[in-house]
Amino acid sequence: MTAMRVFAERLKKIRESRNLSQRAIALGTGLSPAQISRYESGERTPTEEAIRRIAQFLGVSADYLLGLTDDPAPKGKEFNLADYLPSDIKEAPQALRQLARQIQDWAEKLEKVTKEDEDGKRAEKD
Repeated sequence: MTAMRVFAERLKKIRESRNLSQRAIALGTGLSPAQISRYESGERTPTEEAIRRIAQFLGVSADYLLGLTDDPAPKGKEFNLADYLPSDIKEAPQALRQLARQIQDWAEKLEKVTKEDEDGKRAEKD
């Protein structure tokens, strides 16, 4: 099986196991829902940047998505909040507030997409 076929299958499997829509992944990665759909169907080959974004959003390694390992856990450096803060401690409170606003904005967008997806699924059943 080719790496792109494995990528397509693993992307869809992870998305479905987490009850995420293609729109939610698109929102979290900055890609379009159409791109996610094409990647899952194997219709398009993702760029290295797209693979990186998807892996980062899903919290898995690119190697896992490409079938180079069966361990989905990303290897390397763990998340460290200090990496997102300025080196000058005086600027840290402002940077933290900005980071918190970005996280809140992203969470609100994801909640909206999730609600829209759930409403769409309910409408399909009716």
